Amino acid sequence: MPSRKGVAKDGEWFTLTVVARGRHFATWVNGVPVVDWTDNRPANDNARQGYRAAAGGISIQGHDPTTDLSFRDIRIAELSAK
Repeated sequence: MPSRKGVAKDGEWFTLTVVARGRHFATWVNGVPVVDWTDNRPANDNARQGYRAAAGGISIQGHDPTTDLSFRDIRIAELSAK
């Protein structure tokens, strides 16, 4: 899902917040909403082929192989039940 707009500047730290609840995913950069998406694809064991709800790893990815990425203060919290 492409972001709505670029918020962070190159070479500067920024805060990324990701919320994933079931099929709904939302992200904010420096408090600005950039993605709000619901995965309505049919269920599939392969997440590239469809929706996968099973537990798995978390990946942090940079798409440009020439970009240097640094991460700090990564926190993960379980959402309370609704």
